[in-house]
Amino acid sequence: MAQARLAPIETLMAPFLPQRPNYRGESIPVGAGVFFVVPALALLAGLAVLTELRRSALLHAFAIAAFAALGLLDDQRPRRRR
Repeated sequence: MAQARLAPIETLMAPFLPQRPNYRGESIPVGAGVFFVVPALALLAGLAVLTELRRSALLHAFAIAAFAALGLLDDQRPRRRR
C-alpha cells in the first residue's frame, strides 16, 4: 500500500485520528474536517453577533455545516471493494 504524502497540519493531526485507506489505497486520517469546521463556525458565529454581516455569516455557516455533514456521512459509509 502506498503511503500518502501528508500536509504539515495533517502530520500533526494524524496520531489522534483513525486511519483508513482512500480510493487509491493511501492511508489517510478520517474525520480531520472537524479541525477546520469548528473554528470556522466559531469565527462566523462571532461575525454574526459582533458585526452587521449577520445574514452573510449565517449563510456561510450553513454552507460549511452542510459540507461537513456530507463529509461525515462519507466517513461513516461502508467501504466499497474494487
